[in-house]
Amino acid sequence: MSVRIALLLVTALSWSSANAAEVIRPVDCLRSVSIEQRIATCSRALGFLERLDVPLATVLDERMVAVLYETRGTALFEANEPQRAIADFSRAIELNPDYADAYFGRGTAQERLGATSTAIIDYRAASHIDPAHRQSRAALERLGVTP
Repeated sequence: MSVRIALLLVTALSWSSANAAEVIRPVDCLRSVSIEQRIATCSRALGFLERLDVPLATVLDERMVAVLYETRGTALFEANEPQRAIADFSRAIELNPDYADAYFGRGTAQERLGATSTAIIDYRAASHIDPAHRQSRAALERLGVTP
């Protein structure tokens, strides 16, 4: 819930920007149904944030931006673009090192690329951050590795 509220702040900021003709609504990134829509909407929101002339932390909590990267990373993974997904998951982790879902997402992309040992590291990180993270625990069990 707080993620959506914080993302609405970016929407409000876009109204006051010089380029207000295009309304940036990052919350739409989280609501988009199709993979293509999620990628496009998250990309527009992230592009807007990157173009701001102020430090990101003064506008929005970096953990909220991490959600946008993780959401786009998941969509990229679903679109069979694991390399690009890994880049987004890694950026989400840089912004929020305690983001279990981003570690899990990066692990799944690594695994798809055949980097099982790297995937295991990410799955374990997700499980360590959130011991109740079922997806990472299931992935480790599937790979025959203890969490």
